[in-house]
Amino acid sequence: MGIGDAFLGAELVASAIADGLAGDGSRLGAALAMYQSTFRERTMSVYEYTLRAASLKDPSPMLPLYAQVARSPEETTRFMNVLAGTVDFKRYFTASNIARLLA
Repeated sequence: MGIGDAFLGAELVASAIADGLAGDGSRLGAALAMYQSTFRERTMSVYEYTLRAASLKDPSPMLPLYAQVARSPEETTRFMNVLAGTVDFKRYFTASNIARLLA
């Protein structure tokens, strides 16, 4: 999130512009559309998680998960990497991973 998403966006848009302007430049629109799709796909899950967390609703349903994460330095690092965008949100928050953490 934040600066990490900004760097990701800059990298993706620079690549899209370079690809789109290659040759006669006719692919620029398609390349920019792909940039937008890729950027949203890679950042939307954490963005939505952040919105839910910021809503200040009762966090008690998540407390058992957070407690398990806090018990393990390795798991805490993985969780923080999810929030930083270096570990895929959807892969971390799978049913099997949540079950493993809460076991």
